[in-house]
Amino acid sequence: MSSLQTLESEEVDLNASLHGNWTLENAKARLNQFFQKEKTSAEYKYSQVGPDHNRSFIAEMQLVVRQLGRKVTAREHGSTKKLAAQSCSLSLVRQLFHLQVLEAFSGPPRRGEGQPLEVFEVQVPADLQQQLVGVVQALGVLVPPAPADPSQPVSLVQGKLASFEPAPRQSGAGVVPWSPPQVNWNPWTSSNIDEGPLAFCTAEQISRDLQEELLLQQEHDLNLQKAHAVVLVRGPTGCGKTTQVPQYLLDSFIRGGRASDCNIVVTQPRRISAVSVAERVSFERGEEVGRSCGYSTDFLMVVLRDVVQAYPQVRVLLMSATIDTSMFRDYFFNAPVVEVVGRTFSVQGTRPP
Repeated sequence: MSSLQTLESEEVDLNASLHGNWTLENAKARLNQFFQKEKTSAEYKYSQVGPDHNRSFIAEMQLVVRQLGRKVTAREHGSTKKLAAQSCSLSLVRQLFHLQVLEAFSGPPRRGEGQPLEVFEVQVPADLQQQLVGVVQALGVLVPPAPADPSQPVSLVQGKLASFEPAPRQSGAGVVPWSPPQVNWNPWTSSNIDEGPLAFCTAEQISRDLQEELLLQQEHDLNLQKAHAVVLVRGPTGCGKTTQVPQYLLDSFIRGGRASDCNIVVTQPRRISAVSVAERVSFERGEEVGRSCGYSTDFLMVVLRDVVQAYPQVRVLLMSATIDTSMFRDYFFNAPVVEVVGRTFSVQGTRPP
């Protein structure tokens, strides 16, 4: 691909109408007008990425929006410094538009825009149609029906996918750009977030949303534990069943002023496991072993079933990565099950030469 074709491909913008019709062609001039009106200025900061034979540039700028009392940051990538600066200014202008600081673009449309497109008939083989239908169904995408009036537009944006397969790991050497957390910036793709709620969330809003989601999940799990004598927790190895769940329960009693009522017993199949877990939890709590966390001998599973019947105040959390939940749920009087989502990481061993 020639350099001209590269520039033309980077200038293609199919989402301009979603962002006030601001494009690479008109955004930089509007940003300069904003600086003149506010009697302020800001400079682009450039950095190079990639090898010499395939070098590209990143342009970054941060400006202060006085009427909002906050800063707006953009960091964009381009094959040349000029295009990187244009992309950076476009991101800033679009952010200011969505923050209702700037108006939508009202000038003449870009060359070629607004002109009717010629209709092309496309013959799709039957086997390809079946493949497309299968992919759409597998992804859970809802395709809107065709409108009765062909002149009426139909939006294909139906929200985010509920789940997706992770992208394959990139192989081979290359440059992975990274930056500290910034507003409206995805460090993994080296681009600004132009769509969705995260495009307009501050760092404080994202932190608050994550905290509320965590507290809501913890409250749900604690209420489940209060209502049932036995709760089954199934999750993959390393998700925190042994080290984190007991601390959640202890901390909830501490916050409620009932720490002396909390007595948690965590059983382990071997003594060395009990010792290492106690040392780990004590380290996380900044304590010596034996203060709020220690170790002792094991329980027998058979005894627990009689204990929870004789002592209604006793609560049992049965946790495992490979537990047969159906069998133990029936054994413990139809106990509820909590699934813990986690991930495993492959470990490759290397032998020294």
